[in-house]
Amino acid sequence: HITSVSGTSPTLQFFVYAIDNEGNVLSGDSLGSTSTLTSTGDTVLQIDIYGLRSVQIAWVIGGTSSSFTATVGVSG
Repeated sequence: HITSVSGTSPTLQFFVYAIDNEGNVLSGDSLGSTSTLTSTGDTVLQIDIYGLRSVQIAWVIGGTSSSFTATVGVSG
């Protein structure tokens, strides 16, 4: 849920990675990612995490002096 965006040409993209039983992030391939986000609003990413104990959520912000205010939640 993105409530605020500022900067010049701001972009935001989220990625979800699996974490193995030893706590290592399996970063070779993401389990899923959002499209490139540029404005306020809601985005839902549905992925199958069956059998995983943990996931890592990462993000990349682009643009110049970009800033986003967002809330990220996980449900299952």
